[in-house]
Amino acid sequence: MGTILLDLLPDETGPLAGAIRDRGLRVSASRCGDQDFALNQLADDPLAPSLGRLLIRDHLPAAQLQRAFERALAPESLKVAIHHPAP
Repeated sequence: MGTILLDLLPDETGPLAGAIRDRGLRVSASRCGDQDFALNQLADDPLAPSLGRLLIRDHLPAAQLQRAFERALAPESLKVAIHHPAP
């Protein structure tokens, strides 16, 4: 099992960062197989950049977190990227 490290400052803004800090939410991710092997395969694959465009069906700002979760649940959705404002 992997670890996601979030370095949240006390004055960090944004709905996702605030929810994790203020509500004590737990963030997790899932993946199958050997991550090192997969990353090495992608590093050598000239088609790797196009995979992201194929897999990520939606790009939404963190302010639309509820919508991002709704889209992630849709049967046609594979991945949803959530973009956070720069600090």
